[in-house]
Amino acid sequence: MDWLTFISSVVASLAWPVAAITVVFLLKKPLGALLPNLRNLKYKDLELDFGKELKKVEEKAKQVLPAATKPKAITKQPKERDSSQIINEAKRLFEEFPEPAVALAWTAVEVELMDAISRTASSPDYPPYNSALRNAMYLNEAGYLGEDKIDLIKRMVNLRNIAVHGHKGLGPVTVDDAREFIALTEWLVKDLKEIKR
Repeated sequence: MDWLTFISSVVASLAWPVAAITVVFLLKKPLGALLPNLRNLKYKDLELDFGKELKKVEEKAKQVLPAATKPKAITKQPKERDSSQIINEAKRLFEEFPEPAVALAWTAVEVELMDAISRTASSPDYPPYNSALRNAMYLNEAGYLGEDKIDLIKRMVNLRNIAVHGHKGLGPVTVDDAREFIALTEWLVKDLKEIKR
């Protein structure tokens, strides 16, 4: 056997394993994203079905746990929260989770901007379809917000984006930063509540 034949046989024997490893490597992320949605799995004699297994566990729980302590079922649609409830949730959250608290507090501003749009009928669009900044611009065009408040809202949007997505060169949001941002959102929300037609 000469060297050329030897190298050819080695390449031929390694082609499929290398191709398989390459495919697994390339599809690792898409397959990983699908796994949480997996409801049943079958491989040879092993078959798992999440729904069936859940029913079995529920039946076992009924036998083992007292019926009086069973919690109420979780509703599919949470009830709508107003902006003050959202701010209160952010206040409870900020010491342990400053970045999510900033994002949550900003949600209160978004809700209040949508409510102001609805009260004044200032938008040709359905308010939830618009960004908070777009809703603020509609309120500005209708004469309910001045340029100074639009500038404030733009700056707060940037701060919210930095908290959620991070920014190269800036450190994480501190507890004090989150506290101040929540206070600003509370102040802005109170002002937005005053907008009437």
